[in-house]
Amino acid sequence: MRIKKRKPIVAALLSLVIPGLGQVYNGELLKGTVLFFSCLFTLPLMILLRLQHRFNGLLVIGVVLMACVILTCGEAFYTATRKKEMMLKPYNRWYYYLLIGVLVVACNIASSNIYSVKTWGLKSYKMTSESMLPTLMNGDRIIVDLKYYWDKRPQKGDIIVFQYPKDPSVDFVKRIVATENDVVESKNEIIYINGVAMNEPYIQHVSNRSRLSENFEPLTVPKGCVFVLGDNRDRSMDSRYFGNITDTQIRGKALYVYWSKQRNRIGQEIK
Repeated sequence: MRIKKRKPIVAALLSLVIPGLGQVYNGELLKGTVLFFSCLFTLPLMILLRLQHRFNGLLVIGVVLMACVILTCGEAFYTATRKKEMMLKPYNRWYYYLLIGVLVVACNIASSNIYSVKTWGLKSYKMTSESMLPTLMNGDRIIVDLKYYWDKRPQKGDIIVFQYPKDPSVDFVKRIVATENDVVESKNEIIYINGVAMNEPYIQHVSNRSRLSENFEPLTVPKGCVFVLGDNRDRSMDSRYFGNITDTQIRGKALYVYWSKQRNRIGQEIK
């Protein structure tokens, strides 16, 4: 067996590309294998714990994944520095490293569902209008739970993403103000549900209003439908114009803002 010097920077870079590969380069196959599988199952475990459904949980995921990278790269670098020279193992050949890389890529492709939107149950959306001011600003990036209504009924006050009835390829973001069997109407800018005035501290009105934004006749929300309005009441295309939204048109519930031009809005829960 040949004796060869280990290069710390090479060990660190190998573990950066594939966690644990730097340890294999250092002649520590078992340690490399343990680190690889530890990193591999960290993300699915955090997904199962539903950490991603809150902004703080999303930060935890980011910190933990970064820690995995720093740990594996740092350990590989440190060990290579200490070893300096070592007797090469049978697997310390470039083609074995390449084979490991190919196998890892193949495994990632085969298990791609673990990291898919369907498994996470979440999707990112960018606000492209001011119809939900002041709750959501134009340019805000939000996380939406696509599985939220799989086992729950839509509730008044929920902010949802849904398919625009006139063009299903376009998604809208609005607030539910009435659910099935409710009677909804508007008088002098006040929304009434079943004859009771709603308390809506989140809405915004502007001076240039349309008559429809101020008043509309009582409407009964059909079964399996919801009535939605924008918080920027006078600048919103919503159920006043295109009617009720069916349950099947709802894509998911908005959870939180993960990025905004106004930094103090980052991490804000959407409600």
